[in-house]
Amino acid sequence: MSASQPESDRRTSRLAAIVARVRCPETHQPLELAGTEALAALNARIAAGEVVNQGGERVSEALAQAVIRRDQRVIYPVQDGVLRLLAERAIVLSAS
Repeated sequence: MSASQPESDRRTSRLAAIVARVRCPETHQPLELAGTEALAALNARIAAGEVVNQGGERVSEALAQAVIRRDQRVIYPVQDGVLRLLAERAIVLSAS
């Protein structure tokens, strides 16, 4: 990585490298960084107070980053650059 690359880009690159090596703790499916559209849709639901994670906690803070399971049904938050890859932190996007 070049010295001229912004810090946020370096952090995203490091996160992408980590995500490439880990799997969903429930299904063992591969994960990938969530795109801006998926994050925007989820953040709109969070702002409306509609999001509860699998641990039963209401999600009240918008996500700047997240990883999404390959089947696009579950998303895991990244908070302060740390991947929260715990089943109870997972947010179900689609049950079907």
